[in-house]
Amino acid sequence: MCYYTLQRIPELEHFSSECRGLSFTLRYKDKRLHDYRADDKEPYACALLSFCPDPCCGKMPNGGQVLSPGACRTSAKNPCSKYGDGTCQVDFKQNQNFQPLMKNRLNFTCDCAAYRKSFVWNMRFRQCIDKDECYDGDYTCEENQVCRNTVGSYYCACRRGYASNQTLGRGCHKQEYHQVEDHFVDLPAPTEEVDVASKSQGEDLLDKFGDFLGLNTAPPTTRSSIFTNILMAAIVVATI
Repeated sequence: MCYYTLQRIPELEHFSSECRGLSFTLRYKDKRLHDYRADDKEPYACALLSFCPDPCCGKMPNGGQVLSPGACRTSAKNPCSKYGDGTCQVDFKQNQNFQPLMKNRLNFTCDCAAYRKSFVWNMRFRQCIDKDECYDGDYTCEENQVCRNTVGSYYCACRRGYASNQTLGRGCHKQEYHQVEDHFVDLPAPTEEVDVASKSQGEDLLDKFGDFLGLNTAPPTTRSSIFTNILMAAIVVATI
């Protein structure tokens, strides 16, 4: 019957007799029911109380009776008591699957908006989590912008290939890429004086290197061969 109640069958919208709640009638027999939820003026209120387990206030004392809305909101048995004002509601649209109902498992929602800005209830984790406005499509960004979610809000960023430009006004504008032409500078051809100076500097460097290794006393052919081998070895090491 709980499934048909959540399906909003017209025959269960209101009861013609006093709403006592089937479970309470069996438990208390002729005792009067003081549960505030036993109000047949509200559509399906009596059917919910009679046929469906209450995931919000069903574990209350006094045999499960809830004497006032405040008693449920402030009770530690209420899964929403630490969020906002403790309001806990059973959403009909979120309880259309028959399999969980067979195990008395009902989805409920807590007042996460009063708990923290831009937070929503997640039944899977049974807690308030940040709402992803970008995923839900609940955002406003201009053309050539994309949504980026943040905790409690979101911001708009330029798409790839676009950038903000204050001189062009608000929004994102397409970036312009200009090809830079290659410029070559003609260097003057080396003169004879430059060649002689470079050769002289190179010989001085080799002489100093030879003095360091003690090779300047060797015959010129032997010294040249050693320098050549050292130079080749340096080239090989540099390429590794």
